[in-house]
Amino acid sequence: MARKGQDKPRLSPRELRKKRRIRNQILSFVLLSGLLIVLIVGVFFAGRHLSQKYLKTAKEEAALSGETAEPASETDESEETDTAIETYTASDQLDDMVDACIEAMSEEDRIAGLLITTPEGLTGVAKVTKAGNGTKKALADMAVGGIVYHPENVLTEDQFSSMLTETISNSKYPLFFAMDGESDKLQGDLSTVGINVEFAEHFEDETSVGFRIVTLPSLLNGEPEDGPVTAQLSGEGDALADACIEAWKNGADMIYLPEHFVDAYPTIIARAEETPEIADRLAESLKKVYRIKCRASVE
Repeated sequence: MARKGQDKPRLSPRELRKKRRIRNQILSFVLLSGLLIVLIVGVFFAGRHLSQKYLKTAKEEAALSGETAEPASETDESEETDTAIETYTASDQLDDMVDACIEAMSEEDRIAGLLITTPEGLTGVAKVTKAGNGTKKALADMAVGGIVYHPENVLTEDQFSSMLTETISNSKYPLFFAMDGESDKLQGDLSTVGINVEFAEHFEDETSVGFRIVTLPSLLNGEPEDGPVTAQLSGEGDALADACIEAWKNGADMIYLPEHFVDAYPTIIARAEETPEIADRLAESLKKVYRIKCRASVE
């Protein structure tokens, strides 16, 4: 039996080497595991740091890009607007205004807009010196394009000017006003009392303001046609309506009917509507007329 306090048995050299080897393996494993843990944690925080830095940089670049791109966009839009303004000319504005006026007209009013008569021919009154209810109703029923006055319609300058002002207010569309003859009651520039066109023999182009009065035979004979051409016709009923159609076919822009206008008007409208081959011709003439009427609004 062993004694109390007796030393433990000593290990052999081989057993000691084996024990140290196991201990070293354990220490190596612990150290390696620690290093792996430290490496993993380091990579995690480094990646997180880099990710945050990248996002911050990306945001700053995006903000900077937005600040620089916005003025460029505004500049481009401004340049496009300036170009559009530069290319939209007074002539374009006039064309748009003419198209808008004609678009708003009925088919009958478009044809009537190419007819001219006297205040007596329009109302059926023997002598017109004021524009009352008769003129208002006549213009509502027959929206003529112009009225030709004579010295007999002038009592005083104020009276005549007032009559034209009332006529304008009673009309749905702008009117041509002309004076056939001279009145000693009107002095100087007739435009001051409301006359806006004149009779003349020759016009250089369609922008001229005035009537070039011709007859139907002169149109049929191929007379030169400069500027807006107004054919002065006479007759009654169907014969007068037929003469109007022939005048339009042969180059007249407007028809001046000093007599028998009220009686001939329905037949003229009906014949014009029943003659499709003159539709383009009438549309062209109406545009020419309204370019003159609207020009003052864009100058």
